[in-house]
Amino acid sequence: FTGGNLTVTSAKTVGVTPGFAMTDAHGEKYLVKFDPKENPEMATAADVVGAHFFYAFGYNVPSNYIVVFDRSQLTIAPSAHFTTPEGVKRPMHPEDLDRILEKIPKTADGRYRGMATAIIHGSLIGPFRYYGTRKDDPNDTVPHENRRDLRGLYVFAAWLNHTDAKSGNSLDTIVTEDGIQRIKHYLIDWGAIMGSDSTEPKDPRAGHEYFIDYKPGAIRGATLGIWVPDW
Repeated sequence: FTGGNLTVTSAKTVGVTPGFAMTDAHGEKYLVKFDPKENPEMATAADVVGAHFFYAFGYNVPSNYIVVFDRSQLTIAPSAHFTTPEGVKRPMHPEDLDRILEKIPKTADGRYRGMATAIIHGSLIGPFRYYGTRKDDPNDTVPHENRRDLRGLYVFAAWLNHTDAKSGNSLDTIVTEDGIQRIKHYLIDWGAIMGSDSTEPKDPRAGHEYFIDYKPGAIRGATLGIWVPDW
């Protein structure tokens, strides 16, 4: 990504960080995400490291890379579209791209740094659930809460403090491999692992208590705040 033209095909207007979809000089497609100006390199580094960890654990993950580029390398595809904050979809203009780049921290040499994730191939059918089974998958016969790969995922997520391991950060796609069509399960998005919380450093409470945790909340209330949790 350090050289050659990059063609922007659409803007990413949802989620907690700005970004866009693009193709490189070889025609490969990527979704590019960036860090907030207040915390450069935090979430993008965590996302790349997380993909490597979970690939090593044996899960299907997209390929994530750190990308550094100049504004001069970016061109907008004639078919590129942009959705305004009001929900209006229209052709993408150069000023739309410039507004996205205004929110992105620059490197010391004035370039932009982000995380490019390769587009997952196949027919996307949405996220999977961590309970029950897929009714449209004849191979999915074991309730997800009983599957060893998903029970193991609980341990790996706890180890890496992956506090955003929700259904929305998974993706199922229909693929054909060795002439057989099947559903393939992917894990995606690790911008909130370890000390990163996507847009800001992770609060020490994260990974130790639930959002609403009745027992420690009751203890703190009963002791008028005298009891202090270990975290």
